[in-house]
Amino acid sequence: MDGRVARSGIVRFSAARFYVSAPPPSIRRQVFTCVALLVVALAAWTFRVVWGGEAELRRSDDALERGEVEEAVVHARRAASFYAPWAPHVSDAYRRMIALATAAEEHRRRDTATFAWRSVRQAALDTRWLMAPHAPDCERAEREVARLSALGVHENVSPDPLIESRQLALLRHDDRPRVGWTLVLLLGMLTAGAGIFFASDAVAGSAGRLDLRQGKRPLLVAAVGVLAWLLAWWQA
Repeated sequence: MDGRVARSGIVRFSAARFYVSAPPPSIRRQVFTCVALLVVALAAWTFRVVWGGEAELRRSDDALERGEVEEAVVHARRAASFYAPWAPHVSDAYRRMIALATAAEEHRRRDTATFAWRSVRQAALDTRWLMAPHAPDCERAEREVARLSALGVHENVSPDPLIESRQLALLRHDDRPRVGWTLVLLLGMLTAGAGIFFASDAVAGSAGRLDLRQGKRPLLVAAVGVLAWLLAWWQA
């Protein structure tokens, strides 16, 4: 009301002005969005890994039908390297390589047997991280490679124990995961995620308007986290 009464006796009211701004996105919504994106990314990664592993296992089957044993071992190793927890193609690939190694030695094809056992070991090393899911297969492969190397080309009844022990020590040298770089990998991932999360909140602003200047620091933190993650992935 403008505080005055018109001559006609009618009270005049001034037009009220209301400023309505879009509410800022809630933290709950941001958390839900991040979790949903993480689930979608994990599902896509799992599909890619399982599809790739099954495809490599089929190529191994085709190579066996053609009688190309070493090529079948190569594709089985690649299938095992497409690791996902509880994926059936992984255990099938290890059984395939071990069976081919055993059959090759029975047919006195020691080079092929050694190649198959080395493939078992390499697949186990390729999929290690904080955990080594196929450590028993790796240890068995190292023992078999050392034994076959000690036998050499001669038809010895038993391998030379000195050569076998040296070969086994060489295979197990520096065979543990690099825990330091693995921790940097995890820290970089967490830093990048936290930076992106806080950047989205800062960019939205308190009035719900986009303001890129407010998100500079969180985005810088996220960039540092991504760089640390990439470096640790390369070094680990």
